[in-house]
Amino acid sequence: MNADFVNAVSELLKMGGRDLVEKDFLIHSLLFDLSRNNYFRSNFLLKGGTCLIKCHLGYFRFSEDMDFTWGEQSVFNGISQKEIRRKLSAAIEKVGDILEEIAARHGMDFKCRKADRNYVELVGSDKSATFKVWYDSMVLKRKTFLKIQINFVDLLLFAPVDKELASLFSALGDDEGKNLRPLFEKEFDAYSERPKLAVYDVREIFCEKARSILTRRSVKARDFLDLYLISAKFGLDPGEFKAEITAKIRFVLGMYERYRSNFEEKKKLLKSGAFFEWGNERELLIQKIDENKFHVFLNEIKSPLLEIVDNVSS
Repeated sequence: MNADFVNAVSELLKMGGRDLVEKDFLIHSLLFDLSRNNYFRSNFLLKGGTCLIKCHLGYFRFSEDMDFTWGEQSVFNGISQKEIRRKLSAAIEKVGDILEEIAARHGMDFKCRKADRNYVELVGSDKSATFKVWYDSMVLKRKTFLKIQINFVDLLLFAPVDKELASLFSALGDDEGKNLRPLFEKEFDAYSERPKLAVYDVREIFCEKARSILTRRSVKARDFLDLYLISAKFGLDPGEFKAEITAKIRFVLGMYERYRSNFEEKKKLLKSGAFFEWGNERELLIQKIDENKFHVFLNEIKSPLLEIVDNVSS
């Protein structure tokens, strides 16, 4: 990874978070390699914030993780929990082997050791796995990691779509980005690649973001921001997806015990009116947002979210 390239991109963006630019470049490189692996490309759907900025909304903020879901959920229908566990174990091993190979190619550190939480974390009887790929950050001057989280068992309500994945260059403009090529040809060409993956429909992400707001342990400003920008661009309203959001919440409450206490806490926060705070996530923003419109949106979604809470609890 060329530190001068990271500095040049950061200067064009007029931002100080050079470590985020470095991480985004590495995420894009991993996604490109994953898209070229037939097993991974055929079985997993990209979702979450990285999917949102690369496929649906453009680079309005940085996303620091890669989130995927197993695409063909029907493979778990009609089989025993023991058989599900066997399938999940095999899939985790396969993904781990793929990541180990990719990490070695990029000079990163990953070992497929399921008992070592420095590399792999498993929850929900292996229904969810987090893989940590470590790298030496030239910006931070220390070792840190990229996180790839996969939900193997999930509730999908909308058909996935095939999309090309944009890079941070989409936030720079064609001319500004192209000016970097004579100076950093290798990095520019790698970052300009547009890998193709099957990804979540924007409606699926919209419902997932609303679900996250009500089941995540902490308050994440990015969930509200993502919901707002999806609504603004695609005209989606939480009130129109109450049934879908309710179904997703009930699904995760039944699947993962940790979400149940989170949901009860979020109910209290929502009813108290203190359910949003920025925290340090402003640092992830690349583009400015209309704060007034954003806060109007926050007020507008409170009522449908309360209805969803009541639906889940009834």
